[in-house]
Amino acid sequence: MKLHAKHSSIITKTAVSVASVFLIAIFLLIFGITYLNSFWMHRRILTDKQEFVTEISRSIDDQFKSLTTPLVSLGNQSAVHRLLGNTQKYDSKWLANIREIETSISQIHIYYDHVVDLVIIDTDSQILFSLTNALNRNYDFTNSEWFLKALEQPSALKYVPPHGTEHYSRKQEKYSNVFSVIYPVKKGSIIEGYILCEVNANKISSLFYGDNASQPEGYIMVDESGLPIYDYIHGRTQDEIKDIWSALYKNGITDIPMQAILNGNLYTSKQIQTTGWFIISETKNTIIKNSTNAIWFYAVCIGCVSICLCILIIRYITHQLQKPVDSVIERISSYDGTGAVAFDDMDNSFREITIIRSKFEEMAAKINSLINDVYVAQMHQKDIELEMLVSQINPHFLYNVLQTIHGEAVLHGDRDIEDMLSSLGEILHYTIDHSNEMTTIAQEIQHVNNYLGFYKKRFPQLFEYSLDCPPELMGHEIMKYLLQPVIENSIKHGFKDKKTGGQIRLQVIHQSGKIIFEVYDNGNGIDEVRLKEIRDDMKQALRNSGVGIANTDARIKLKYGPQYGITLESSVGHYTRVSIMIPETEKR
Repeated sequence: MKLHAKHSSIITKTAVSVASVFLIAIFLLIFGITYLNSFWMHRRILTDKQEFVTEISRSIDDQFKSLTTPLVSLGNQSAVHRLLGNTQKYDSKWLANIREIETSISQIHIYYDHVVDLVIIDTDSQILFSLTNALNRNYDFTNSEWFLKALEQPSALKYVPPHGTEHYSRKQEKYSNVFSVIYPVKKGSIIEGYILCEVNANKISSLFYGDNASQPEGYIMVDESGLPIYDYIHGRTQDEIKDIWSALYKNGITDIPMQAILNGNLYTSKQIQTTGWFIISETKNTIIKNSTNAIWFYAVCIGCVSICLCILIIRYITHQLQKPVDSVIERISSYDGTGAVAFDDMDNSFREITIIRSKFEEMAAKINSLINDVYVAQMHQKDIELEMLVSQINPHFLYNVLQTIHGEAVLHGDRDIEDMLSSLGEILHYTIDHSNEMTTIAQEIQHVNNYLGFYKKRFPQLFEYSLDCPPELMGHEIMKYLLQPVIENSIKHGFKDKKTGGQIRLQVIHQSGKIIFEVYDNGNGIDEVRLKEIRDDMKQALRNSGVGIANTDARIKLKYGPQYGITLESSVGHYTRVSIMIPETEKR
């Protein structure tokens, strides 16, 4: 026997299968570990940003709070109250108050770091003192919209986001990112005037990060409406910043740090308690990607090395296994039907291979005698089959004998015997005619009529029967022996314990492209247990050969499809109704 190269070795297939499973396991393990590390790294970045933004928010909050004490202290100084209450300007008292205020301010170094200007104004918007003379002395501060809105804040210091440069003496770009802090100066419950401090937001921003736009992360400060106060990227529109703030607080404002991903960037925000404003950290997507990409890169490298090492090991093991197997295959391939051949025990081989080789040689020693035994048994079987063929009665010979007896009955004028022999001849002829498995409804009904006629002759009182078929259906083609098994069951089982009064009705119905044969009998009926067994037999009939209703149902389904077949309905002691449904076919 010659082996074909296209057949794969079972060892190769097994090795490939094992290697595939092993490689898949390695891949899943590396993927799982890498995914968990990436997930942990991502969560760690998110948590770190939340903690850092919280700390930045606290630092800025402290800076805002640090303005409270100096401004409140300044507002409570007698020099400020005297300045606001003195209607005379540029006299000695006015000058003494100005010098006292300047001395107090010079001792508070925080102003020189962040303050653009600090002014004291009366209730009529008249500037009585200015630190840098940057504000417009003709501007109506106390009646401006931003000023009045700030006074509605419940806190002692009122914070106003950047609101343009109209109130500056020079409308320069450097004043566009300045926010205001207002402290009402009161005497009792009456407001005498206001301390207005203008603070540079860009100076405050030095607390969290520089303003270099090329950095992968930076910070934004917005007011409670999402309008920008400070943005580390110059030139970004208010709508863009508003979209970022809306994405963070789309479900409402909360005290905890909020995070959102927009346009691939991570945004983390925390509200500043003193002002109600928000500090937003913008982390470029490259920071997160670089962290996770590094993990995935090393994972891919480890996976590739593992796969290469696994392939080398599998190839070596396969080669070692294949050598003894090839030796056994060579022996089996060269076997020519002779006896066993002596061989070494193959001490270096595997135990299973040695056993296979030894058992094959034992088989080779017995195979010649088995061939002879099988040959003798086959010849004996042929003799038995020949004897059975000789002993069988030729049905055609029997049919011819019946025809001869029928002729004798006609000559002797015995009409009953003549009719019975004629019916029997038709039944036998219908049975032995194998030229076609199909017949017409008319021929099938005639066959059933002959069959029932014989039983009626034997048991004239047992039952009555009727066969009802529309004439236009008689020519339709159906399978042979479709009705006889059902009719036979009605007589054998339905009327088993009856003496008289039986009824069998066959009705052929044409319905929506289908032909239904309905066989009804008023016999013993079928109980639920037996009915279930019959239905189970019908389900198994396609796989198991048999006779009767189950076999007939299987023939219908094989011929016409699973939507056709036999259905049973029965009531114990009352009736049994069998419906046979087949598709309508053309007439012969």
